[in-house]
Amino acid sequence: MTFANAATARAAEINDFNCAGIILEEIEADFDVDLMTSKIKTGSEKAVKLFHELAREAGTLARPKASFTVCRVETTVGPKVYLDNVSFTSQLLRDNLAGLDWAYAYVATEGNEFARWFESLSGARQVLSWPIRYAALKMAEKALVKFIKSTFNVNQLSSMNPGTLKLWPIEQQRSLFDLLDPLPESIGVSLGSECWMSPDLASSGVLFETESRFYNCQLCPLEPCERRKKPNLGPTNGWPNPKNRFGLVA
Repeated sequence: MTFANAATARAAEINDFNCAGIILEEIEADFDVDLMTSKIKTGSEKAVKLFHELAREAGTLARPKASFTVCRVETTVGPKVYLDNVSFTSQLLRDNLAGLDWAYAYVATEGNEFARWFESLSGARQVLSWPIRYAALKMAEKALVKFIKSTFNVNQLSSMNPGTLKLWPIEQQRSLFDLLDPLPESIGVSLGSECWMSPDLASSGVLFETESRFYNCQLCPLEPCERRKKPNLGPTNGWPNPKNRFGLVA
């Protein structure tokens, strides 16, 4: 299997189907400070000035990273689906992967360098650093999606994330990390006993090719939400789990 942009990726694992686990660790951190400033909910000139200062500092520190593995998909009649022989139980995940041979399990992160920087801050600096950290995570996710699309000639990807909806419980994060092992550790991401990821600004899930794009939002009734991509389709048992706030939309 040949991978594009090999300089920014290294093989970390070979699974039973000869598909490489890939780490993207040379992701350029290019913050759009003006765009982020426009989203700060404060009219304070002092706060805006401090935010610009933090963004400039962050630009020299940010090391966003992502990793993924290509998984063979095997669906069943019921709600169970297998990714490289690791089982997951979710009717929604099973339905979204039906008919596909391959999917892409991933984890992305702001990077531990950024997390340590956040911990060194206090007061207003720490509060204002949050959108900068979130932007770093989104850079990692964007680079991941771009890499998969160009490498595997995929036109459109959708994503599901354990815990974003009750239709795929947060507890199945453990199985996802088992599937990805040792990739998360290789980019500094660990899983806590309650399925929280560390560092805080990390995301994980399964990317899959679709003709009609799937959004977690369409099954989530949470309002208001500034990150909503699609209207809620109606009453459902798919309430979001607040422990997983960073579902990727590709």
